Amino acid sequence: MSAERAEKSGAVSADRPFTAEPLDQKLARVVFQPDPEAHIALDAGVCARCRIERVCVTVCPAGNYRYDSASNQMSVSTDSCMECGACRIACTEGAITWRWPRGGYGVCYIRS
Repeated sequence: MSAERAEKSGAVSADRPFTAEPLDQKLARVVFQPDPEAHIALDAGVCARCRIERVCVTVCPAGNYRYDSASNQMSVSTDSCMECGACRIACTEGAITWRWPRGGYGVCYIRS
């Protein structure tokens, strides 16, 4: 590959190392259009039997899950959901029902 073609393609080489933009700068360009219809639902009965210390609270990069130990209740806010699906994957109990937000709603990753 020629040097000019490599430059245009974004190819990484010893002369042109890969440098990623810091995550906080990337996330600053994210736009959320909250859907009035929640795209995540928790089954409270199943959630109350969680065996592995509320893993959804830990894996959600947006911090949208909260656990109230006094009432043994979980809650979720979908307004800033990054739609990664980590919660659905991590929940071993099957307490989370997750779907994509309706068209026009949800997260919009803006490129620039």
